Parts: sequence; structure tokens; C-alpha cells
Amino acid sequence: MTPRPDQAAVLGYEGGYLAVSAVPGAGKTHVLARLAANLIASGRPAPGQVLVVTYTNAAVGNFRARIGRFLTELRLPPGEGYDVRTLHSLALAIVRERPERLGVPDPPPVLGDMQRDRLVARITRQWLRHHAARCEGVFREDLRPQVRARAEEDWEKALRRVFAAMFSRFKAQGLEPAEADRLTRSLPAGSLVRWAAEAYHLYERELAGQNLLDYDDLVRGARALLAEDPDLARRLRRRWTFILEDEAQDSTPAQEAILEALAGPGGNLVRVGDPNQAIMGTFTAADPNGFRRFCARSDVRHRTLVHAGRSSVQVIAAANRLVAWATEEAPDPAARSALVRQEIRPVPPGDPQPNPAAAPRGLQIVESRTLDDELRRLARWAARGVREAPGETLAVLLPTNELVQAFARRVREEGVRAVELRRAEPEDGDVLDRLTPVVEFLARPDDPALLGPALAALAGPAAVAPAAPPDLRPEELFFPLESPRPLHDLRAFYGDAAEVLRPAAERLRALLADPPGRPDAWLLAAARALGLEGADAAAAHLLAARAAVWLEERPLAGPGDVARWLRESGEELRRLVAPLRDRRGFAAEPGVVYAVTAHSAKGLEWDAVAVACVTEHHYPATVDAASRERWYLREGFADPEAAALAGWQALTGDAPAGGSRTGREEFVAERLRLLYVAITRARRRLVLSYHTTRRQGGRDVPVRPSPALEALRSLVEAMPGAGATR
Repeated sequence: MTPRPDQAAVLGYEGGYLAVSAVPGAGKTHVLARLAANLIASGRPAPGQVLVVTYTNAAVGNFRARIGRFLTELRLPPGEGYDVRTLHSLALAIVRERPERLGVPDPPPVLGDMQRDRLVARITRQWLRHHAARCEGVFREDLRPQVRARAEEDWEKALRRVFAAMFSRFKAQGLEPAEADRLTRSLPAGSLVRWAAEAYHLYERELAGQNLLDYDDLVRGARALLAEDPDLARRLRRRWTFILEDEAQDSTPAQEAILEALAGPGGNLVRVGDPNQAIMGTFTAADPNGFRRFCARSDVRHRTLVHAGRSSVQVIAAANRLVAWATEEAPDPAARSALVRQEIRPVPPGDPQPNPAAAPRGLQIVESRTLDDELRRLARWAARGVREAPGETLAVLLPTNELVQAFARRVREEGVRAVELRRAEPEDGDVLDRLTPVVEFLARPDDPALLGPALAALAGPAAVAPAAPPDLRPEELFFPLESPRPLHDLRAFYGDAAEVLRPAAERLRALLADPPGRPDAWLLAAARALGLEGADAAAAHLLAARAAVWLEERPLAGPGDVARWLRESGEELRRLVAPLRDRRGFAAEPGVVYAVTAHSAKGLEWDAVAVACVTEHHYPATVDAASRERWYLREGFADPEAAALAGWQALTGDAPAGGSRTGREEFVAERLRLLYVAITRARRRLVLSYHTTRRQGGRDVPVRPSPALEALRSLVEAMPGAGATR
């Protein structure tokens, strides 16, 4: 395929530091894979390889397939001359070069995502128990008892998210617990960052006690090794002489430092990303401005990919209008700095991927009175869309997981199939993290310490089982000799959590009563008990098949051996199953309504897209409207995420102490970038929807549309074939 002029400029790269800003739909993955093949064909990387770094396992497979095809076209061996890794697998490879320098075994035992989140949940509860008096000052005094119970539960979840994010930030700065504690003592006593530093001691003690690392430790360790061992850095530069990074806008400062240390001064580093799609900064350690700074450096050449064939000219006009309004007309500095003035252009005439023709009424703004009216109306629109255009794909993008579930129910009530794609919450974990504790308990059903994690995994992401009391005997709980009622003692051991855990306990008892025959079949039995479906069920079957192969060489192995294999081979098995779950290889199916969070839609596209809830609450454009305050909390704690981010930025010198304005500024900027991502998912039809009232205290309260939507209204009303509907 003949490259477009902007693509050809990138493909002409021969060495040095290069930044490539790519608009949505510009074909950056295609260009990066083609560049890798061209470099290999030129012989420049010799004696080393081209290293491609990306952020998901499925993207690894995608890059390998594309580079292999390009090399075949160039009559070269399809599997030689390059290496493709995720950032975490790259960090692991670096750590394994010199594990003794870090004092870790080889291979390092790495804590899985779900294990980490359950550990953070336990640490948070432990911290709250030890500081109950301090937390009394968090809540309003006038809360009714029944409201207070719900408020405490929600506060614990919010604090858990704050602690998890702060632990990652501490590690990204290379801070040990004592250093974090010393550094945060300059903050007010009620600072959430100071509280997180106290909990950080507990978290690190747990990891050390189990001889475990988390992913942040891998990144920190890799960065330290490269900085402290010049011989190792030089050896790795000879192994990987060209480094190409995808999705650079999502990098953390530590990840960026690893890549630059690998490239070295005067080395070869290409970073490709889109600063307008940086939507990870408020809940990860990613720096949304890091890639912008890289693009502006004097030692970095900068190229842009501006031609995109994904969307119609109407959809492109909407995206460009949002960028122009945000950068030039938005009322708040936070909004004006959210996006980079980078215009999407239709592809040139004769391009093999021409822009799709605009659909009739291809750009609409739809107003509803209430949120319930909006969801019902969009469900009818979506159902009508898949019936009238059965060959097209369609999605509705919503701001939260809860709204995704609620909307999908309404679509099914219309008699149409709905598929939910929700943003992974920290507690969701992956298939391996959910299967492992269940299999471990089934292998050792007499061990009370294994019961709680198994129950929590079966009960779902919101459930947390307290640690089992030492006098708990699982066999008497599940199969009591002196009582006809199994599980009747569940409340005695697990208190208020018993009712949430009871359905899980009943499924676990059924497994124990009718155990599978072969050890690998325990995986499938656990998958059924977990209710895995779709790609998750396929991943469980793949793991069971791999376990069967492993068992062929170990005829005497039992379920306990399979459980240890799952734990010890975690990284390898995650790489095996990740392509089944990762949406980078996702292909939308016609005749289905996809209910998707706007965050989960990144990297995907549909013929028709409706963006729901484009209100000032969900897509604010001013700091005053950006509050995520919880009404039951006192001032200073009501917006925990923003307060923590502001405290962190005060600690690192980026903002004055004592306020949450800076955290809200970043929230405004990220939500406008999220709206940009949502708009650019559409190929031919785009609907922007909002509601005008919500129920509060038994009455209707006005809800304003996002100012960004108001900026788009004049464009929609002036565009032939578009329109606004009430």
C-alpha cells in the first residue's frame, strides 16, 4: 500500500529521537509496524534488533503479525530482527538480567492485579481500624445511622482507590516507606497523601513477608538497574538498537525513563502517541503531559499523522470543533490546556481507505428530560438502528459501569442483543487471578486461610472476605455432622459479609460435594462456579488445556500441584490468555448493541455511536463544575481523588498545599479528552445525548449540558443533514 504523505515522512526515519503525534484513525499501528520492517530490511539495527514496546499482550500479538507480514512482503524471514514486548514484560526482562542486584529470586514472584487489589483492600480496612478516631472527622455529623453505614462503605472504597494510586506514585518516585513518611510530614495532618504514606508501610511489609513484587516494583527495579549498572545498559543497547513505543501518551515518568536509558544519548527512539487521547492520568501514575514535553524537546524531531480515514467529514468536523473550542474559547484555563490544537484531516482523494460517506442525520444532539428518559430513548434508538441497518455496527458510550449495566438491560427489554464492555475496575482482576484462589482452596479444603480468598473470588469484585478466624474448620462449615443446615455458621465467622458471601459458599460446597476427576478439570469447574462467559470462559478453557499438557509429563500430580503451577507460572499464563480478553483485537459484530464505558471505547470504532450523559457533571469544562464531591463528607474530604492529587502535586512542587483545585483541573482536562475519544469512535453516525433534570431530595433539580456540547450545537444546527432533537 502506498503511504500517505504524512505516513511517508515517518517511514523515512533512519535514526535518532523522534516523536510522532497521530490523530485518531491515522493508522499509527500500521505505520509503526511498517517502520520496524523497513528498518530491519535496511540492516541498520544490526547487530541488534528493533524493540517494539506497547501496553497490552494482545497488541504484542498484533504487532508481531503485522511486522511478520511486512517482512514476508520484503522477502525476509517473518520472525527475525525484532522483539515485541509490553512495558511490564520489558521491565521483567531487565530485572532478570541482574536479579541479585535487587535481592530478588529469578524469576521474580510478581503479584497479580487482582491479588494486589485485594491486598490494598485489606490494608485499607486495617488502616481504618487503627485510625477510627481520626476518620470520625471525615463524615458530616448529621448523618442518619442507615445513611452513615452506606457512607462508611463508600468512603472505604474511595480511600482504597486513593491508597492504590498513591502507592504507585510513591514507587514511581523511588520512595521507600520511611522516605514517603518523612516526605509527607510536611503536609497537613488530615492529608490523604500522608495517610497513604502510613498505609504504604503496611503494604510493603505484606509484600516483603510473602517475598512478592508488584508491577510497580518491576518498573522501579528496571529503572534502577539501568541507572546504576552502565555495563548492563550498554549490553542491552547492543541487543535492542532501535526502540519504537506505541501509545506513548499513557507512559508514566518511570516508564519513559526506562526507554530513554535503553536508547541512551544519541540513540534511536521513536515514540508514537496522541496527546489528545491521554485519559489515564487521574487514576494511574501516567503523566498526561509527558508525551507533550517529549514532542517539544529540542533534541527530538517531531512528525504528525493528521490524515484519518476512519470517520465521515461530519464526525471529523465535530472532533475538530471540540478541539478548537477547548483551546481557544473554553471559559477555564484547565479546559484550554486540555487538548492540543491538532486538526484531523480527511484522507487525500484516491486513498485506499477513503472516509466513509456521512449517513442521513449523521450528526445529532438529543435532549431528554431525565436520565431514565435518556437511557430509554437511546435504547429505542439503538434497537431501531440494528433493525434498520443490520449490516452496521453500533455502540452507546456511557460514563460509568453502573450506567452500562442499566442501559444494557433496557436494550434487552427492546428485544435486541446487548454486549457490555465495561472499564476494568481495580477489583475486577483477570481470569487467572479469579481462578487461582478457587483452585487453591479446592486442592486444600481443610485450610481456613484459603477459604476467604476463594469466597471473595466467587462472590465478585465488590466482595471482600475477612480473614478466616483461627478456629474455623471448613469441613464443619460445609458438611456439619451435628446440624442438618450446611453453612449455618457462616455469619458467626464472617459477620455482616456472610449474606454477600453465602451464594459463593453454596457454589463452593457444590464443588466439594462433587469434585471433578482429573486435576485439570478443576479449572473448568472453577470457571463454571465463577460464571465466566465469552472471552473469560475461553481463557479458562485455554488454561485447562495448557494444564492438561503440563500434567501429561507429571502423571502423579494432583490439584495442589495445579494450584502451585497457576501461581508460579502467572506471568507466562497471563501472556497466553490476554489476547482473548484484550480489546485491541476486538471486531464489532453487526446486529448487536454495544454498551460501553467511554474509557473502554478507546482503540475501538463503530459505524454508529451515541455518547450519553454529555452533561456538565460528566464532562465539565470549569473547575467549579468538576467536583466529584460526596455530600456525606466534610469539606476537604468530599472529593477524595482530587484532594489526594492536589496533595501529591503540592508534595512534588507542582501546586500549593491545602486545596483540591489542581486535582479538579486535571479532572476537567481529562474529561474533555475523554469526550474527544468518544466522538472519534464513530464512523458514519454520531449522536450526542444529555438530560436536563435529576431527582434530588424528592424534587427535580436542573442539570446543564456540558459547555463543550453547547459549542458543538451551532455546528450541528448549521450542518446539512444533521440536527438537534428534543
